[in-house]
Amino acid sequence: MNPSPSNALQVEVGPIRNGLRVHVRGTETYENTLAYWREIARAARDGKARDILLVDELRGTPLTEEQWLQLVLSMEGSGIERMRIAHAKPQGMNEVEYCEVFARDAGIDARVFGDEATAATWLAGDGTATDNDAGDNDAAPNGFGPVRFEIDRGVPGVFVARVSGQGGDADAAARRWRHFIQAARANGKTWLMVARDLAGPVLDEAALARLLAQLADLDLRGLRIALVQPRLERQRIEELGAQLAMERGGIIRVFADESSALIWLRSGGSGDMRRAIA
Repeated sequence: MNPSPSNALQVEVGPIRNGLRVHVRGTETYENTLAYWREIARAARDGKARDILLVDELRGTPLTEEQWLQLVLSMEGSGIERMRIAHAKPQGMNEVEYCEVFARDAGIDARVFGDEATAATWLAGDGTATDNDAGDNDAAPNGFGPVRFEIDRGVPGVFVARVSGQGGDADAAARRWRHFIQAARANGKTWLMVARDLAGPVLDEAALARLLAQLADLDLRGLRIALVQPRLERQRIEELGAQLAMERGGIIRVFADESSALIWLRSGGSGDMRRAIA
């Protein structure tokens, strides 16, 4: 039993094939969560572990999306980038899915599962076992709507996100936009391209205004966003969003194809520029 900085946290570390099993119990707080991740990084370095089976039984108020992002940023350079991490959350997934999304956006091979057995199967096999995979080319976290994400790290200098599925939910769209913007920042990118191929109803003006209001706290300064919208019936509302968000600070332009969007991003944005977050 390894004591942690908080009396409400217990961390047990034991060996498994190619790595470590880490069992954490106690109160779920940002401080405790950061403490056990630092313990994992230290133990993995000492034991030269490749795989981490994390059984997380913390109880309490779940961490927020912003706290998970801050945690992932705090662990940069700790060595966990070289590990495969299976995170089992048998007490309930809650917002832990955001940790997986942010971790995978940062290049960490991590998955979240609802039970230890499925997590262990994924580690022992070829990574195909799934409970609630999210991130690269897979289902998005709860609250993001019935969509799928693909994060493409193969475009130099650009954070590329492709979204497909069912649109029409302003609240889910706002959560997706917040995630993409924060993930681009976390990856040190000032160029963001979001390509959307969504079916379903088109947002009306009232829903668009609600979406923008939920993103009013985001700092878009220095961020250039290319929105790819190939569907003609959705382009009008995208342009309206550009007009409504003129003073948000981020420069955004709507394109019908990815090639034109990338040319605009890399050219410095000459031509008609819209400031928006549509």
